[in-house]
Amino acid sequence: MSLPNVQEVRQRIEQVREESLRFLLESAYLFCARIGEVVHYTYPCDTGTGTTGPKLTARETVYKPSIEDSGTVGTLMMIGITEGLKITLSDIVQMREPVALFHVWTEKRKGLKRQGIRRDIALPLNPDFEPWTKDLLGYFQKQQVSKQPIFPFYRQKAYTLAKPVFEGLTVKITHYRKTLPELDGKGKHLMKMIPEHVKPFTVHSLRKIRENELRRNYRFDAFEISAYGGWTMQTMAGTSSALAHYDVLPWEDYFPKLLRKR
Repeated sequence: MSLPNVQEVRQRIEQVREESLRFLLESAYLFCARIGEVVHYTYPCDTGTGTTGPKLTARETVYKPSIEDSGTVGTLMMIGITEGLKITLSDIVQMREPVALFHVWTEKRKGLKRQGIRRDIALPLNPDFEPWTKDLLGYFQKQQVSKQPIFPFYRQKAYTLAKPVFEGLTVKITHYRKTLPELDGKGKHLMKMIPEHVKPFTVHSLRKIRENELRRNYRFDAFEISAYGGWTMQTMAGTSSALAHYDVLPWEDYFPKLLRKR
């Protein structure tokens, strides 16, 4: 898969004048979210999905690393080296990093036992690490105080409004095998080879571009990405059907990896 440049996508989102739409697109990207996990309204005919956007909430907290966690210590020290800083254990003990914690509920999927589970998306409030977090948190808090929907959109309307934002951007899909509903003589699903093709960049593409960024720029592993974005380990790592469920990971486990300057 070939995706547009992340910076160009971010610049286009920043140019959106309508506040709620701009913050919706920022959230879909930063949360690695499905559209149904951020929009508030659902039409009665949307029977195949379970919109969870009405359950969105956010709050402010503080990250305090544990020096007893060797993985966290190693991550912070490696980031320090990358940024040209010398970080000691004493520095890590004293670290207090402001965090915006967004509670996103994974959109329900048929056939999975664990449906609609909460995943915590922790983003640094320091603009050096993520320039969008502070204003996005402020918007959430304003909507929460006034008891208004966070994003008062239907999914169809969100797709329509976002279309001109990403006009001209495309996603190149490499060839892959698709599982068909039809069965062969042995009771196994038939497979179809889908050739390489190009698709327009949409709201859903924000989820993929963020996943790619987390993996390549922030060095998230398959387990961290599956927990962050609400994928199953079977989807992310190609593991057995025994792992066809959603994983939960404390936000403190992956958060140190986000402490990199953009």
